[in-house]
Amino acid sequence: MQKDVAERFRRLEASEAIRQCVYSYALAGDRGNAGHIVTRLFTEEGSYEAPGFGRFEGRANVVRGLEDIAAKAVLWAFHIPGGPLITLSEDGQSAKAFWWVFVPVKLNVDGQATPFWGAGHYNADLVIEAGQWKFHRVLFETKLQTPFAGPWTQIDGKFEWPE
Repeated sequence: MQKDVAERFRRLEASEAIRQCVYSYALAGDRGNAGHIVTRLFTEEGSYEAPGFGRFEGRANVVRGLEDIAAKAVLWAFHIPGGPLITLSEDGQSAKAFWWVFVPVKLNVDGQATPFWGAGHYNADLVIEAGQWKFHRVLFETKLQTPFAGPWTQIDGKFEWPE
């Protein structure tokens, strides 16, 4: 009985740590794909793919690629993730995660910051590395991208919490 409870607790802790990884990724996206956050979320050989935006392999390329997307294409975003659905491997050392995201964004359309309502979903493979859950593979698929004539008023400012 004790072993069963300990194993169940370990799996619950793993699921919570994976949720933290997913939500930290959303925070990074809200901060222009902040490289200091993205760096700690991906394995060294991790990959990221978003059809229409690019595919990047290796943590350094993922960080640069996501920062470039934020600088040139997705000029502002406010990620509202839903889920995730998490499937842990039997040994608890890897996992699959699926989650949805609704995201008001400003996209660069012919040099103009244009508001859109956006939504999509993520599929990810994660592994535990030195006691921390990290993305090994992330695939984002856009499912909704609707221009929004507005007005909406974006309020910029320093994020106070969390880093």
